[in-house]
Amino acid sequence: MVPAWPPDAFALTAHALRHAGAYIGVLSNWPPPVESGKEWADHCEAVAKKWRGVVVKSSSLPKEVQSCWGRISAGLDQPLADLSDSLNSEPARAMLELMAYADQACLPLAAERVPGASFDPISFVFARKAFEQMQRKNATKSLCREIDVSRLRVLPKARVPQRGLTIRSLSLYVGLCKGAEIETTFIDHQSYPEAPAINILLLPWPLRVRPAQFRQTRQLTNEMATISDEFGFFTYESAQAGKGFEDGLEDLLEEAAKECGPVNMVVLPELALSSKEVDSVRNLLNSWGAL
Repeated sequence: MVPAWPPDAFALTAHALRHAGAYIGVLSNWPPPVESGKEWADHCEAVAKKWRGVVVKSSSLPKEVQSCWGRISAGLDQPLADLSDSLNSEPARAMLELMAYADQACLPLAAERVPGASFDPISFVFARKAFEQMQRKNATKSLCREIDVSRLRVLPKARVPQRGLTIRSLSLYVGLCKGAEIETTFIDHQSYPEAPAINILLLPWPLRVRPAQFRQTRQLTNEMATISDEFGFFTYESAQAGKGFEDGLEDLLEEAAKECGPVNMVVLPELALSSKEVDSVRNLLNSWGAL
């Protein structure tokens, strides 16, 4: 049976795509063809708008949603491992389409961060139902109706990642969270003008980057087929931080504490440390009560 509530459909499809890793196929096999001839974004919003109407009026689900679920159901006997071949699998393509429809249906939940957005009465009713659902979940909040919070949770999104490619990159308005016994609290920042602050130490490291650490590399043809040949690609080899790095870091933490109080978090540039060094530095920061 098709999940009628968009957050439930989003949770199921996003979890399966994340588990299989099939979502990376968006770089080579997306967007899907649209029979109406519309641009994908316009088509997706039209389907999502109909889906919101179904939730409010309890009518039949849009045919596009039912079609996606039918294609998914036809492949239920396939193991998730078979979906890992990007989006060459029909169930995987259907999952990504359904996830996109479900995410777009949740647009009213992000009304405050969509410039110039105007919503019809159905969208307002949908948003009210969604937030009422959040309240019914008490301490472990979730937008899902049919999926227990111990398994998966879907929450409204505050922002979209600007870099990298994970399942979080593919949705605009809601996000998938692992089930956990963690209390979720939504705070209106305007209601807390004197909220507690955190101290962040920005550490520019390494102090010197050599040209030899960069080299040209080939395009990943299986994952980047939609990337123009005009673009080049490079890789970077990080240098060892050295034994004196952690001693210097402790000195910086002491000096920073004198200036502004204990440091709560240390931020370094991407690839500044090797995996082994990251583990060692993390242990050092834990001893200082920092991240």
